[in-house]
Amino acid sequence: MTNHSKGSTERDDGQVVLSEEERWFRQSLFTAASHLDVPSSLLEARISAGFRDHSTTASGSGRWLRLERVVIGTSLGLAAALALLWGLNQQRVRFALGPEPALAPLVVGATSTAARLVVWDGEGNGTNAKGWASKDESDKQTSTVEALAGVGHDRSVGLKWHTEGRNWTGFGWNWHSWYPSLAGTDISGYDKLAFKIRIEANSGANLPETSALTVGLISSGGSGKKVTADAKLSNFVGPELLDGNWHELSIPLAALDITTNAKGFDPRTAWEFRLNHWSTERRNFTLYADDIAFEASGDSPEQ
Repeated sequence: MTNHSKGSTERDDGQVVLSEEERWFRQSLFTAASHLDVPSSLLEARISAGFRDHSTTASGSGRWLRLERVVIGTSLGLAAALALLWGLNQQRVRFALGPEPALAPLVVGATSTAARLVVWDGEGNGTNAKGWASKDESDKQTSTVEALAGVGHDRSVGLKWHTEGRNWTGFGWNWHSWYPSLAGTDISGYDKLAFKIRIEANSGANLPETSALTVGLISSGGSGKKVTADAKLSNFVGPELLDGNWHELSIPLAALDITTNAKGFDPRTAWEFRLNHWSTERRNFTLYADDIAFEASGDSPEQ
């Protein structure tokens, strides 16, 4: 996961306010990656590794992160200029970046095939993602969400959402990390949202109500307000969802009303996955999620 510079801050709603230094670095990164025709996350990782391998500095992580931003940012700016002048997109092998995964049109930070677009799996897609988790009326944290190794499907990296309390709780996972502010993934050619989840609790009374678990999506540019309708998981899976095993759900995007845009959701700039739960009774459970993707049926028209 990319570290933000010291001057960056995170608001209560999870939105990250970047420092000038971080914004300049990020813009250089995206510009260079665009002209080099490679994924920005891969470019950053390769250049960072190269500087670390050749650095003889041992002055502490804080000073190193700042030096790394300056040196890498300068290098990226030069790379973008060179790319514009001499077309370095043909010289990918010089940077040992290897072949680029196939990308769907207008998609940033996600690999795809014709029928499936993976936006987050914890390994190669959405690795810079960030999330938020709910608070109660007194601003007390009622849940937490984080990506952890070994908790995903087949012991891979997965999301762990733990929640305690009554009324509404929920979390969001933004595979673009809220940056740039108008970033997004075009899902207009897909008709299903697919993901894997597993739920556990220390007693049956603490388990969630499947009819009270809902899923939705958010698109960029609206401070979290460009949302789809929420779809109940119970409409697509039975009580077996609470058996402690992994289950793969496939939710028709029509169930999220993404074409009505009643709340301004734009399927061309989707960037956040959201799960919610509501109960008048106190609950205490953990939900694991993995492999968030979009799927096309093949014979379905574009949204």
